[in-house]
Amino acid sequence: MIKKNPSKEPLPPREDGTSAPTMRLGTVREAVQYSRIGKTRLYELKDKGKIIFVKYGRLTKVDLDSVDAYYASLPRVMPKDAP
Repeated sequence: MIKKNPSKEPLPPREDGTSAPTMRLGTVREAVQYSRIGKTRLYELKDKGKIIFVKYGRLTKVDLDSVDAYYASLPRVMPKDAP
């Protein structure tokens, strides 16, 4: 499970007055665990623009909110009417 604030220091306030981070970022490994999607598929979704990656020097981070948005955009499977 990915902690939102592992340093335990208070987060700076946002414009809306909350202290929630503006983006939930995780490593590629954490994003694979979080999304339960393989690493190759995660990179394919990045190439298609479905999931956002962020580069910070040598580090590559994945916007976990974009993973949630991707899952929310998938079609829902409705149950068939039982006979």
